[in-house]
Amino acid sequence: MQINEYHILYTYPKQPYIDNKQRLIVPLRAVSELLGASVSYNAELKQAIIEKNGKEIILTGNSNKIIVDGVVKTIDTVPVVYKQSFMLPIRVLLDNMNLKATHDSHTGVLHVDDDAINNFNMLKDIKEWNIPSDRIANQNGILTTTFDLTLSEISKNQLQHGNIHLTAKNISGNSIPNGKEDLHVMFLFNNTYQMEADLNTTSEQRPRPALTKGQVFQQKTEFAAGNYGDYLKYILAVGRILK
Repeated sequence: MQINEYHILYTYPKQPYIDNKQRLIVPLRAVSELLGASVSYNAELKQAIIEKNGKEIILTGNSNKIIVDGVVKTIDTVPVVYKQSFMLPIRVLLDNMNLKATHDSHTGVLHVDDDAINNFNMLKDIKEWNIPSDRIANQNGILTTTFDLTLSEISKNQLQHGNIHLTAKNISGNSIPNGKEDLHVMFLFNNTYQMEADLNTTSEQRPRPALTKGQVFQQKTEFAAGNYGDYLKYILAVGRILK
């Protein structure tokens, strides 16, 4: 899934996944936060209330009935609770909250267009430290196709840490010169974040070899929380090409 230019690789407490009915399942709170929706819970009724764009959806755990602006509808599954988070098909939100989304049949990526993600506080901070937009030739020239994530458990006595091994493809339609590939990965914890320093795009940071049209390549990145007790909330990637 991609929201604007951000590929959503991981969301707490479970990364988006495809179920046995080929539906994209996402954690409600995480995706709602990225899309600027407000979410509240009624523990007694086991309900989640989501509000965005003047729309309200009420979900009930283990029920295939949802309430959209007071109207009861039936969905083809039931929201399940995983580590105190509702998991549900992203289509439930897209179809009932006036969200703009398209499915790219060539790449298999679901694109959601929503400016609310730009107001997510941690991303606003990242943008201030990131390279300026006038140095970016293409925000979507590289596609993450698969990844393997290793993540330690949350511990009071050790910083949560891990590594991610990405496989990506040059989908720009052109070759990419040496030093211009910028598969930019961001690790957002609940209080801190970590990202690759963008001030230097030479091999002093990491190798950025030239890529031919359609070339597949791999990238491995280690990461760690900035504070004890912090936990990983999101891994986002932007497949940029630099000027």
